Amino acid sequence: MFVKVVRPRKVADLVDRYERVAHLATVPRIDLVDVDLGVVVFHRVPGKTLRRSLLAGDPVPTASHLDDALAPLWVAGLVHGDLNDANVLVEDGAVTGVVDLDRSGAGVPDDDRATLLAHLDALAIYRPADAAIVGRYRLRLSDAWGEPPQVRDVRRDLAQRASDVGRHDESLLLRARNEATPEGRLGDPSGESLSRRAW
Repeated sequence: MFVKVVRPRKVADLVDRYERVAHLATVPRIDLVDVDLGVVVFHRVPGKTLRRSLLAGDPVPTASHLDDALAPLWVAGLVHGDLNDANVLVEDGAVTGVVDLDRSGAGVPDDDRATLLAHLDALAIYRPADAAIVGRYRLRLSDAWGEPPQVRDVRRDLAQRASDVGRHDESLLLRARNEATPEGRLGDPSGESLSRRAW
């Protein structure tokens, strides 16, 4: 199980978001709600985060596996709203769960794809020792999905968040990645992506 603690006045909205997609196999069901304490307890979902699996060298889902896991949500006209490497649970390369639907709402699939790609950019910057493995996975996803224009907006938000908490170097690197090219990849006169060569 896992527990979310929110302001009591936000419990009803959180529960409603999960109940709207309770039919999806990858969405954890709610086991207990305490409105007075602002506590929502969710049933345990098997697997570990995409981030942990990726950094451990375990099998990770392909772009099509991620699309398949999120498609029922998208068909309902919703997006996750904060799809990142910590909110996707995987096991043996399959998506077993999608958690933290607090920001779910109206949108298009590329909103979620862009959010995940931008978070992988940030992960590679925050963990330079793991940048190669993160970057290779990101390239696999972007080769399948393309580079949604929303990536730049998400990276800009992540750069601002990094700056707000004093991570100025990371913020500058994220901003530089955004300014490099329209795709956010550092290029050179030969036309080859420096980020692709590095990863």
